[in-house]
Amino acid sequence: MVVIQLLGLIILLLAFWFRFDERTKSLYEVGANGEKFIIGIYVMWAAGGLLLVSGFTGYFAVSKESKCLLWFYLVLIVMLFLIEMTVAIWAFAQKDVVIEQLQDAYAGTIDLDKQDDVDFKCMINALHKTLDCCGYKSKSGQIKGCDSSKYKDCLERIEHIINSKLHIFAAVAFGIALITVFGIIFTILLYRSIKRSADII
Repeated sequence: MVVIQLLGLIILLLAFWFRFDERTKSLYEVGANGEKFIIGIYVMWAAGGLLLVSGFTGYFAVSKESKCLLWFYLVLIVMLFLIEMTVAIWAFAQKDVVIEQLQDAYAGTIDLDKQDDVDFKCMINALHKTLDCCGYKSKSGQIKGCDSSKYKDCLERIEHIINSKLHIFAAVAFGIALITVFGIIFTILLYRSIKRSADII
């Protein structure tokens, strides 16, 4: 339950950072891709909030030994499990679409060309350092977002990272699903234990 609460808090903090930090604002200023980033932030808020609520509900259900709260907690974590599975399956099935959207988002952000904006430059530099790349080549063959001497295609790098780290994403998704399943089993056992105690009394 503490793990669920911490995970929810981390997701909420990340969502608030993405939404309000000046260095990340350019990500959702890029046309259609910007709308997708905004939707993604709302999804993160919803998921983080649901995780926090389920964590607190589980804590109070156990401490008060409330069957009603346990049922509510069980419903919440079953919903979380279904959402996790849906998102994981969609992400793997739509991997190529996800890669293309990330590449479009990167190219669109570079095309904003806010070189006079210090926060924008810091964000781009951090992105390049994280991805170990610099710039991209447009359809006309022009190098954008980087000097030609430092050029290392970020579009290819994005595709490479996602394809090469797919097994890690799968392992993380499986781990979270496993924790959720254990939570479901624990809740059912605890509910039966409380019910049995009530019947004895």
